[in-house]
Amino acid sequence: MIGSGYSQAGQHDAGIAALRQAAADLERVLGAGHPSTLISRLSLGIAYGRASRSADAVAVLKQASARCERVFGPDNRVTLGARGTLAAAYAAAGRRHKAAALHRKVLAGFERTLGPDHPTTREYRADSE
Repeated sequence: MIGSGYSQAGQHDAGIAALRQAAADLERVLGAGHPSTLISRLSLGIAYGRASRSADAVAVLKQASARCERVFGPDNRVTLGARGTLAAAYAAAGRRHKAAALHRKVLAGFERTLGPDHPTTREYRADSE
């Protein structure tokens, strides 16, 4: 998405505006639970985080994570990744206890579904320590 490119390049306002519009368009056309809509919402939350808008990031990622769980199930890799991103947003917002608790749940989900030695599980474990 072009909005993610703007965000990664440090053009946060342009990136957020483009991602907000894309998410709204996708939701209108495909529905709130469509995978493309969910990914666009996750991208918007990440863009808010890059722009140091922690409260907005948490709000968007919390909603997107809940929708991922309803659509994909609690132990799906997309859901776990969304919840991990939400945990990082909590940490950035200074909500360390909430972040740590969610990181533990996400890690447990990866261990349960992929196994403790899977590369994704090991990477998540290392990143969340």
